[in-house]
Amino acid sequence: MESIVQEFLKKDSPFDQVYHIQELQSAFEQANIVVNTLPHTEQTKHILNDKTLSYCGNALLFNVGRGSAVEEDGLLNALDSESITHAFLDVFDLEPLKADHIYWSHDSITVTPHIAASSFPHQVIEQFVENYSRWRDGFSLQNVIDLDKGY
Repeated sequence: MESIVQEFLKKDSPFDQVYHIQELQSAFEQANIVVNTLPHTEQTKHILNDKTLSYCGNALLFNVGRGSAVEEDGLLNALDSESITHAFLDVFDLEPLKADHIYWSHDSITVTPHIAASSFPHQVIEQFVENYSRWRDGFSLQNVIDLDKGY
């Protein structure tokens, strides 16, 4: 069954390889760039930590998912050991990031202002109007967060 899934993913995916979350070591050992888009769940909290980031070899890290995925000390250790050569961080475990936080002054970290998924006012209004109409008319809402799942 797994080979059928892998074949399907290869045909319909822009990626050369697709890995299961249990295969982080294999994936990270080959990665030049790691892009985190994971949601905040019990399974993803601090998934990018000292151990998992040590599997990388001179990779770039982009965190645009949830800040809770990155364990701070693990990232700093990965930067010191150069398993991660630079981190681009758009989200953080605790927000807003304090003015004296080490990320602001670290040479191998670029802090971005939580703009990985920018929304424009007209998009927010369109979504609100659509969902209000659906709610008023008794239909299910679009883009609803499932708080039990964490996303």
